[in-house]
Amino acid sequence: MSVAIIYASHYGHTREICERLAEGLRLRDVNSDILDAGDLPSGFSLRGYEAAIVAGSVHYGRHPRSLTRFVRAHRDDLDTLPSAWLSVSLAAADERGASEARELASRFPERIGWQPTLTMPVAGALSYRRYGPLRRLMMRQIARMSGAATDTTRDHVYTDWDQIDALAARVGETLHGGVQWRGAERDPRPE
Repeated sequence: MSVAIIYASHYGHTREICERLAEGLRLRDVNSDILDAGDLPSGFSLRGYEAAIVAGSVHYGRHPRSLTRFVRAHRDDLDTLPSAWLSVSLAAADERGASEARELASRFPERIGWQPTLTMPVAGALSYRRYGPLRRLMMRQIARMSGAATDTTRDHVYTDWDQIDALAARVGETLHGGVQWRGAERDPRPE
């Protein structure tokens, strides 16, 4: 069994989320390939995979263009597989931004005409140490206004790793014939 994990990340945190998913899948005897949507091998195809997870970070209210191109090019295959869409944003970090995070997460596949099995907003990170000086200053101001961390000497991770581990468990169970993925939801942990 194999899962394609396709991502687009500006500062690397979305890739870290995908690596955590891959590790969780590995623990459940499911292989995965983590692939950058902007650097796919020539002739890449989703055929041969039993499921797909697509993850992208949000910056200025938009997901990366490379991810949009990927989903458009592979939409038919994505629609035939169990698939999860993870929209990684700071808005998902707290209840004040939860509505915005859900809207951003649902808008991306709707705009492209993709119907993922599961849509999930995921809290991202303030990666101050990876930002250039101007971006660091700008992100600090945004963080101050939203009540997020403003200490620029370190990165601040808001991702709920239990949420990511629960998604890996759900995918593993689905591929091994257990529970099926449901439609759009905030949290894949069992009720």
